[in-house]
Amino acid sequence: MKNKFSIITVVKNDKNNILTTLNSVKNQNYSNYEHLVLDGNSNDGTSSIIKNNLSKKIKYFRQKDKNLYNAINKGISKSKGDYVMLLHSGDLFYNSKVIKNINMSLCKNEDFLYGNLIYYKNFIINRIWEFSSKNLNHYNTSKIAHPTLIVKTTLLKKVKYNEKYKISSDTDFLIRLLKIKKLKYKKLNKYFVYMLSGGLSTSLNNSLQKIKEDIAIYINHFNYRGIFIYFYKLLIKLKGFFIDKNKTNKLRLNLIKELKILQK
Repeated sequence: MKNKFSIITVVKNDKNNILTTLNSVKNQNYSNYEHLVLDGNSNDGTSSIIKNNLSKKIKYFRQKDKNLYNAINKGISKSKGDYVMLLHSGDLFYNSKVIKNINMSLCKNEDFLYGNLIYYKNFIINRIWEFSSKNLNHYNTSKIAHPTLIVKTTLLKKVKYNEKYKISSDTDFLIRLLKIKKLKYKKLNKYFVYMLSGGLSTSLNNSLQKIKEDIAIYINHFNYRGIFIYFYKLLIKLKGFFIDKNKTNKLRLNLIKELKILQK
């Protein structure tokens, strides 16, 4: 089955990175997709770069947004694909076969699928997110790398993201998603995305706000047990910083190769 994918890219004032992301989508060897680019009224030249690289696959929307998750929800509401995935400005697919591999893995009408994530900055790999899918539930959603999540569009339009959270709505979203009973899901043990560090959720400037929102979300869902679940999440994430050097070198070489292709 050849599923159609809706790829959502949210961007604001990121002229140095947006073209890499646009080209990463364009470079995929799978053609049944639409690319929704939501530009939050950029004023640094980002909008011109997008307009100069439009294609039949790209649906471009330029308007002011309440926050990141408001823009994502707008993208979801406009999505026409069978599944939705996010790829924000500065992020890129691991290689040109990612969407093709994802489509081949969606063989049982899964509600969602996810994979492995790599964080990078200045050609340096600084973290890897790859966990087993065993015993996945709403208590341990931190096993899911949110930027790799592919969700059925019909399901996503029902769940959506809570726009009152500016940084951690993905945490709340994953908990609510995993609370839904009898969902079919799959973990594909492949790298999906290189995520550029220093964005909204990974910036040191936003770390305090993210901690506050995370704790508030966990308490809201689990009462004061949520504090312990939050610290469990932090312990799980620490694993991603201890990376085998051989693996790091391999991922770095692949990143450099991909960036050279995309930045030509």
